[in-house]
Amino acid sequence: MIYNFMNCPKCNKKVSPEWKLCPFCGYEPKKCSNTKHAPRWLPQEAKFCPECGVSLMDNKVEKKHKGHHHGFQDKHQEFNEKIVDVLDEESESIVRKEGDNILFTVHGISFKMVFVKGGTFQMGATSEQEKNGFWGMFRNNELPVHTVTVDSFYLLETPVTQAMWSLVEDVNPSVYKGALHPVHNVKYNESIRFINNLNNLTCKKFRLPTEAEWEYAARGGIHHSLFRYAGSNYLPEVAWYRDNSGSTSHPVKGKKPNVLGLFDMSGSVSEYCSDFYKNNYYKYSPSINPQGPATGLGHVTRGGNWQCADRACGVSWRSEEITSTDSFFEGSKRGYGFRIALSLE
Repeated sequence: MIYNFMNCPKCNKKVSPEWKLCPFCGYEPKKCSNTKHAPRWLPQEAKFCPECGVSLMDNKVEKKHKGHHHGFQDKHQEFNEKIVDVLDEESESIVRKEGDNILFTVHGISFKMVFVKGGTFQMGATSEQEKNGFWGMFRNNELPVHTVTVDSFYLLETPVTQAMWSLVEDVNPSVYKGALHPVHNVKYNESIRFINNLNNLTCKKFRLPTEAEWEYAARGGIHHSLFRYAGSNYLPEVAWYRDNSGSTSHPVKGKKPNVLGLFDMSGSVSEYCSDFYKNNYYKYSPSINPQGPATGLGHVTRGGNWQCADRACGVSWRSEEITSTDSFFEGSKRGYGFRIALSLE
């Protein structure tokens, strides 16, 4: 299968002529009425089909145009070969490099995996995180501050959206619906099921990030700065949280990203990590690629969500997944979501 990419006339993103709508902005292409044509992404002001010259003004196809050629499509072949790095014909997924990042398009849904170059950082309640605790005190589960090294990896640009969730899941658990809203109200085992299904579809090895990878990326990786939150010391600039969310989720990428181009690492949804949670883990955590305790009741969640106070959105704040089935906790569980990671091959 060959995908002949064109530019969407509205947002100028790369689109396939086989798509019915632009997955980025929702633009619907203007099409030649000759049914032998594939859909053509043409400007609305276009007057004639560039393949056969059929008028697009009166939407009629004259008989003399039945035997049209496909030269217009062929002109783009050389360009297409330059932008498409890998085409998985079995899953019909497109993988394209964008600098150091990777853009996946699966059944018309696109998502970007941001490259995070490995390095060493100080993990835990560093000095700028002091206000994360009650009464200006550090929380014990963020201590001691310790040196950690992580390998390079890729991390999803945003939390998994409801559109992305729909690629492999039939039931959307989210309370607040919207294709570009983060999927939420998700249990840990449901996030793992989604990842397994996505791996089957794409033939990749996506996974949850480790807690160390998550904090390293939130701090900006090798470009890390001493921000309290992911990308800023001013939380409303980078996050949806209790004071500005209106008690609801919001579409991803509505706030400023951090230096790596990662959106919503603070606020929006509390993100699952692969690690089991233990309060004192930092006292014996390995210094290189820590994977978390071998066992535990719940898993680590990071970043805070739209229901959380500012202190819970700091880059060092650690929380444990609520595993209780008591109805008292149902409201808190609504804020659980996740983003996926990918190791270098």
